[in-house]
Amino acid sequence: MSRFLKCAVSCAVLASSALVAGFDSPVRALSFAGQTNFPACVAAADEFCIETFEFTPTGGTVRTVTPSTESFGVTASDGLADVNVTASFFSAYGGPAATQPDSSGFLPALALNFYDRGSNAVGAATTAVGLRDGSYRVIVRTGDYDPSSLTLTGQQVSYSVVKGSDNNFTVDLTAKPKPLARVVVLNGSDSAITNCETNNWVGTCASNQASKSYLDASFSMFYEPEYRDAMRGMWVATNASTVQVNTADMLKGQLNVAAKGPHTVPTDFGDAGVGTENGKYLNPAYFEEYIPFVLMSKMMSIAFSTTVTTAMVKGYLTGASANPTAVMAGSISVSTAGAAPVSTAQTLGITTDDNGVRVDFKLAHFSAPNPSLKLSIPAATPTTTAAPVVTTTTT
Repeated sequence: MSRFLKCAVSCAVLASSALVAGFDSPVRALSFAGQTNFPACVAAADEFCIETFEFTPTGGTVRTVTPSTESFGVTASDGLADVNVTASFFSAYGGPAATQPDSSGFLPALALNFYDRGSNAVGAATTAVGLRDGSYRVIVRTGDYDPSSLTLTGQQVSYSVVKGSDNNFTVDLTAKPKPLARVVVLNGSDSAITNCETNNWVGTCASNQASKSYLDASFSMFYEPEYRDAMRGMWVATNASTVQVNTADMLKGQLNVAAKGPHTVPTDFGDAGVGTENGKYLNPAYFEEYIPFVLMSKMMSIAFSTTVTTAMVKGYLTGASANPTAVMAGSISVSTAGAAPVSTAQTLGITTDDNGVRVDFKLAHFSAPNPSLKLSIPAATPTTTAAPVVTTTTT
């Protein structure tokens, strides 16, 4: 289990113009080329295709948009007449048995990229306008690729992963774009990233790429089937430059995520209302995560060497005697003037549904880029004596 995922949500948009032969025919084989965009679904048996793409403009009504396999369409002459979405694997996928996991323990990531005619997704010298306001809904058939977790750059609205009677999976995601300021390798130079790392992502750590309205998503499939079942439906939503999910300590009851983002934004990004520092606007940060109850029960059972059922976890968080703060405690790592980060208590926003818990870390800006979540079994619950505290951290 000593493997970890490094998924940069600020990955460059995939320019998948070299499409494979056969896009005019239904895609049925449970394998798919890397960096090749999924076609629209045609037949009921098709897999690795986009079944539905809907756009609901703010204040408007929902409408269906036929997705194009073209990745870019900045002007009408590019052939993209509307908003668009593409889906593609980062590298070739040949099924759970035939595809070897990378060093992180995950199979090739599956990316969703969103586009809008007449607007670049992100800017450099100036902040891009980005996507038009509204909700974007995508239903994607992923064959036997079982998304263990979702990393979203945008606002989460709804998300589900359904396993069909044919053992194939369908993802249904609705999300909204949010402002994004990030640090990337630009024109072959990583100097901005190096500066941010040197300054612990505060001080002179400034974004070099920004958009007023951005959205993308990345799905990851874990190599171990047992944990895939438990993780299914898990997600992270953030505007961080990079996100790293570490599964190395799952057997210890830990689920680690690290999020990093620039401290300040370009002048034309605008005032996001989170303050200024040395005359520059601070980067408005957010970080939310959703953890299925079944995953929490598995982690807690192993960590505390006792049986913690899904029903017990629900009781801890939603029952008549629920005490969420006895189960979950939050902290963030605060770095002042580039000094070593210091762990500081953070009040969490905790919301539950039938299947899991949504945790909002209520971040203000990226002087505190590393949310930390601590899981505990409430003391009043009959368990083993003096159960240890298990920490889920993003540092």
